[in-house]
Amino acid sequence: MISKDASCTPNHWYRVAGVLRGCLGLWVLLVISFPAQSQQEYILSTPPWKSPQESRAIYEPIAQYLSTVLGFTITYHRPDNWLSYRDALHNDSYDIVFDDPHFVSYRIEHYGHIPLVKIPGEVIFAVLGRKNDQEITEYRDLAGRTLCGQGPPHLGTLRFLQRFENPLRQPILLPTSGWRESYAAALDGRCHAGIVPMEALARIDKHQVRVLYLTDGTPGPAFTAGRRVSEFVREQIVAALTTWEARQPTRQMRAQYDANSYAIADAEEYQGLHEMLDSVWGRPGPILELGMGTNMSHCLALHGLAGIGIQFPSDSSDSKLAYR
Repeated sequence: MISKDASCTPNHWYRVAGVLRGCLGLWVLLVISFPAQSQQEYILSTPPWKSPQESRAIYEPIAQYLSTVLGFTITYHRPDNWLSYRDALHNDSYDIVFDDPHFVSYRIEHYGHIPLVKIPGEVIFAVLGRKNDQEITEYRDLAGRTLCGQGPPHLGTLRFLQRFENPLRQPILLPTSGWRESYAAALDGRCHAGIVPMEALARIDKHQVRVLYLTDGTPGPAFTAGRRVSEFVREQIVAALTTWEARQPTRQMRAQYDANSYAIADAEEYQGLHEMLDSVWGRPGPILELGMGTNMSHCLALHGLAGIGIQFPSDSSDSKLAYR
């Protein structure tokens, strides 16, 4: 006969069960709060600057590298056009995004993104007029005159148009496919002035042009992370992108800017740049949707985004980033 142990009373088993439940709860908490993040999938995206083939060749190696190093899946997704890119941001579809400084600021301000790493150097643009044009001797003379440059949301165009607080006094923008066309159009008289990246001044005939204006510098393009990316994962991404091992998978991307490495990005340096896009894309939520339905110029600007592109010549310098 099995003897009855007085210690194995129902109360004893209840206490044991309570301890086990507590241990199980602690284990679940640890599993959820620690590198269970490694089982998640994140979406990396960029604006449709380049063709789908070019974009995949540049950014898929970065996504694959981060997936391998960090132990969770990062998938690159390129939006079909600027409208779908705007909608994806509005719907919080992307976790990690790389693009221009005013977009970085826009996501920080409206979508709670955190900047990770950036391309070193400043982005500056020059507005050029013909040297023999005696009617256009300073940028204020361009009020109501023609200006050749890429349409919104191009950074150089938006940066310069900020100088004209009265919309009725803004120059008449004639969209071009790149800075070379803007420069040629300014020289042959199709426009009173053209917008070019400042480093382009070293490659053009400065005897024929007059520099009417230089925009203030902005920090370089940057990676940002959205709300679903924890601080732990953000720190891992920054570490992975700033190590020597990242040089090969990021080579094509950095070559567009002639950058040797990435620098740590700070939210403060992008502060306020989102205001340029607020006037083009509006703000998220009902205000944006109302603007799209009632403001025809806003709608036209949005639909015009599909043709905007950015080119980064191979001979650009670290200190002054090159835009098409």
